Amino acid sequence: ELVHYYWSAQQGWQAENLTTGYPSIGDRYRIASDPAVIRLRAGETPTQHAFARNANSELIHYYWSAQQGWQAENLTRHSSVGSAYRVAGAPVSASAYQDAEAIG
Repeated sequence: ELVHYYWSAQQGWQAENLTTGYPSIGDRYRIASDPAVIRLRAGETPTQHAFARNANSELIHYYWSAQQGWQAENLTRHSSVGSAYRVAGAPVSASAYQDAEAIG
């Protein structure tokens, strides 16, 4: 499960379980490795991304934006990726300016 810890001036530290706390995410996006985390901007809007491996060695992408809140997707199951590109270990992240990629 992926737990998001965050702080705000009004409420202090809080935590939320992203895997079980959102009906659009759930068990199909349960992770088995430590996540790699990237904070970016889409124009002027901040976004957050977490990449991790699941038990089937597939790359799971959790992402947040102000408009949609938290979402998740299995990148390995995209038709342009496929099972030939499974992840053997915990992903690490690299970002340059507005571009980012997860490396497994």
